[in-house]
Amino acid sequence: MKLKINKYIASIILIIIPSVAFCQYDTIYSSTGKVIGSVKEIGENSIKFTYPNEDLINNLNKNVIKKIVFKSGRVQTFSNMTGYKTVKSGLDYENVSISLVFEEVKGLYKIGEAGAKAKGTTLMSSIEKVKERAIRKMKITAAMQGANVIYQTQINTTDNIPNEKNGLGFTSKAGQPTQTTISGIAYSSELPSYEEFKQKIGDRKLFTVVNLYEFENVYNILDPFNTNTDIKEINVTKKIEIYSISEESGLINVEAKIEKESNTKFRVIFFNNEEFTLEYKTDKGIYNFRVKI
Repeated sequence: MKLKINKYIASIILIIIPSVAFCQYDTIYSSTGKVIGSVKEIGENSIKFTYPNEDLINNLNKNVIKKIVFKSGRVQTFSNMTGYKTVKSGLDYENVSISLVFEEVKGLYKIGEAGAKAKGTTLMSSIEKVKERAIRKMKITAAMQGANVIYQTQINTTDNIPNEKNGLGFTSKAGQPTQTTISGIAYSSELPSYEEFKQKIGDRKLFTVVNLYEFENVYNILDPFNTNTDIKEINVTKKIEIYSISEESGLINVEAKIEKESNTKFRVIFFNNEEFTLEYKTDKGIYNFRVKI
């Protein structure tokens, strides 16, 4: 009996000791998890800290930090991280923010390129309306990739150019309507967790696709001015069989077969308890599949 009691006490001590040890440190919660250590300095753009039993100073960009729970119990949250909105698919393009300052996206996760072009339908087209259309298309492109922030790198807008006439009053050179070309880099403030997604899926292989979202950005003879800025939403009921799930540079890649679809390689851009969203790109455009769990 005495031996059993001693083992019980020893077990309790083994549980308590690590807990007490961690109470001596601060806990930093970032978009990729939590870090245990000692916060040394909170600067304008980054946080300096050391790991337990180490003297080396490490840096974390404030853009990826949600909060810090200090060993005293005080909690400090960071508005940069909490200000970002969730993007589940391309339909959430209005949740995408645009930054003109690189420091604001430093430390976030680069997803891919985002750009768009819009052209006026007549020589009297509003410059601002055309610019708004280009920005909207760029946001859709980013959201379809699972990004919620764009670092805008370039924007070029040309004014309406009127027709040129010769001495007889006939048009010698056709005018050009206003046009805006915009480009940027798409970022995400938080990537879906590979381990959590695997746990959520478990051993299941078969699921059902319930929606297809398409955003094609190719020349259409019926839309010569490329005015379309709508996502095509299609309700479907398709079976999907997942072959494999892998991680590369923090991104979740899925190899799967969807009924009547030739593409087999996708990326998970969002998931929760009820669904997940897959993304893939072609030369024609970007596509999202909404899948029920």
